[in-house]
Amino acid sequence: MAGFVVAVFAGIFVTYIFVLALLQRTQNANEPPAIDTTIPSHLPMYTLRLPFVRLYVVNSPRLVQIVQKQVRTISFAPILVRMASTAMGVSQDAAKIISENHLSDDGFVHGVTAAIRPSLSPGPKLNALNRSAVQIIAASLDKVARHPTAVNPNLVEWVYRQVMIATMEGVYGPLHPFRDPDIQKAFLGFVKLMINILPALTARKSVQARNAMRSAFRRYFDDSAYEDLEASPLIKAKQATFWLIYHLYSDTELLAACRAELAEAIQDRGDTRLVDMACVRNKCPLLFSTFREVLRFYGIGISTRVVLEDTVLDNNFLVKKRGLIFIPGAGHHRLQSAWGEDADKFLARRSLKDNTKTGRGYDPVAFRAFGGGSTLCPGRHFAATEIMAFASLIVLRFDAQPSGGTWVPPTKQGPPPTSPPLTGHFNQN
Repeated sequence: MAGFVVAVFAGIFVTYIFVLALLQRTQNANEPPAIDTTIPSHLPMYTLRLPFVRLYVVNSPRLVQIVQKQVRTISFAPILVRMASTAMGVSQDAAKIISENHLSDDGFVHGVTAAIRPSLSPGPKLNALNRSAVQIIAASLDKVARHPTAVNPNLVEWVYRQVMIATMEGVYGPLHPFRDPDIQKAFLGFVKLMINILPALTARKSVQARNAMRSAFRRYFDDSAYEDLEASPLIKAKQATFWLIYHLYSDTELLAACRAELAEAIQDRGDTRLVDMACVRNKCPLLFSTFREVLRFYGIGISTRVVLEDTVLDNNFLVKKRGLIFIPGAGHHRLQSAWGEDADKFLARRSLKDNTKTGRGYDPVAFRAFGGGSTLCPGRHFAATEIMAFASLIVLRFDAQPSGGTWVPPTKQGPPPTSPPLTGHFNQN
């Protein structure tokens, strides 16, 4: 028995040495330097070698600009095709339609973006979409205001539900599938399927969540619910919203200053008081700066591209065909060269034009909250207006205090053991 164990460990060791040697020998000298164990943040670009794939991680904002210009040789489209096949589990016929000419401007992938962009670009269609979402938020907050006593929700879950319902009802209309709490949970449950390694065994719950989502949307389209007059033209930011509310209420000086800004956006129409969102966008710089800082400080998105053919970046770095390029948002958001020596701190006033502490506010290239280049999120204007509207309405209408008396930032594992769950008392202001 002991001999068998030794043989197994010896086999593993030999395999490891063989694979390591193979990866080293196949590493081209012109590629970004390969790393072994530690992940360096000072390198502008490096290679992470894994069996059967090369990962090129870009840390330099200047190189990001160069990558984003290589739209014909470095593309996001293959990622979307893979998502449809693995995460969404579309049929073979649908996968064929999606993948056909997916690198061409005439293909399905680029066609979808072109189709939705007019509804999400500043203008009458986006205004109608924002108006619908904001009205839903306002109606929900009216219910809170009419409550005879202070409401005491779990702040993370409550904000998430408010934003999800407003977004989905604004986009899909009042008959949207997300009214079902089970579908809300399923929405976040199938991301693991992108790995696509025996999903029936390794991601069984994710498969079930995907099937539930697929069935719900099939009923939605079979019932022609998208034809409802209140549905968005699109059919014919949970985390960011929570952290914005958290920082506004946990900093009394910031809250008072933002309320003073928002007071200028209030319009009296008889017995009704309205909030002018155009004024919020253009004349509330501190609130907007706080919103951008939330996106910077908590944003963890990774922009991913597939290398379609061998390409040399900046006459220096070779990226090889079928390699993956990663642009980590969190890394760029903490670059001292872009944000200053206090890049690891949350500063609500960082993006103000007169902020003498950082001098230049924020670096637009290092700001990756909505991606960049040809894949810059087309829904960023809608998301920003919805989040700002929610924050504006709740800040103007309510006071809030955490149940435990102290604002303690939650983590993925929950608040520290010595602090109470993050629930809050909301009273009419």
